[in-house]
Amino acid sequence: MTTSIHITTTVTDGELAYFRRDAERLQVLLARCRTCDVRLEEEAGIAEIVLFVGSMHRGLQDVRASCIFRKDPSKCFIVHGGDDPLPTVPGIYASVPSRWYDPLQHRAGFYLRTALHDPTDCFADIAPEYLFSFVGAGANHPVREQILALQGAGGLFIDSARDPVPPCEAKARFVESLRASLFVLCPRGGGTSSFRIFETMMAGRVPVIISDDWVEPKGPNWGQFALRVREREVAAIPKMLEEAAGLGLDMGRRARQAWEVWFSPQTAGATLFSWVMELKAGMDDKGRQPVAPGLAALAAADSMRMAFGRVLRGRWHQGRLES
Repeated sequence: MTTSIHITTTVTDGELAYFRRDAERLQVLLARCRTCDVRLEEEAGIAEIVLFVGSMHRGLQDVRASCIFRKDPSKCFIVHGGDDPLPTVPGIYASVPSRWYDPLQHRAGFYLRTALHDPTDCFADIAPEYLFSFVGAGANHPVREQILALQGAGGLFIDSARDPVPPCEAKARFVESLRASLFVLCPRGGGTSSFRIFETMMAGRVPVIISDDWVEPKGPNWGQFALRVREREVAAIPKMLEEAAGLGLDMGRRARQAWEVWFSPQTAGATLFSWVMELKAGMDDKGRQPVAPGLAALAAADSMRMAFGRVLRGRWHQGRLES
């Protein structure tokens, strides 16, 4: 039976334009899905499911206040690829903290842009030069600074904030680090997840996930191809990876296989669609659950902060006009 889906976004701010691009990516992925019986609708009113992509607010106030959502919230879900959302709308979140994760309302997801990367960069059968690597901005989270302090322990380390290069060179440098490494350190940054997890899987290398609050996406058998390290145990990483080195190439092949099944350009649409349908079926059966009190309180506080910020900006602009 065909399911009609309307894709939309409340995002208009230029600083969050990547959410608008994500809306385009989502349309591409669903259109490519050969196992999804989906029809994309231009009109929200006649669609069975409405997928909002991203939000301009941490608490998703703009989504919940939209006419589409208010008219029929039972068919509305969100696909959110931002760092630190308050998941007050049912849906798929690339970076949902475990403390807010509710399997009746949420699915941990992936980043839409990584699902459309060139899938030819696979190094699963290439012998690596380094046991492990980390390429990223150290200042994004304290755990990254701890990782950079491991330099000299047999790994490849590049702090992209201290050694910046043009975007095209940065991409080439990161791809080369994947080729050269058996294990790839994937620490959290501003959010609980990381692009590196899925890029590492695509490359056929082993992701080492360092994020206590990360929720693994449903589907893959993560224990077969990924390692998890608690944030307080970063110092033990070199010894841990030395002990696991003999399994590295096989785990890397399994990582690539899992990426092809769940997160590739040909399959990511089916993965997303299946998660949305699971959430919808659960809600049809049990009804839409209320937002957790603590989460609702944080969202309300975020609304007040945003409103206060708008007042201050308005007064600042008014003062400039009058001066």
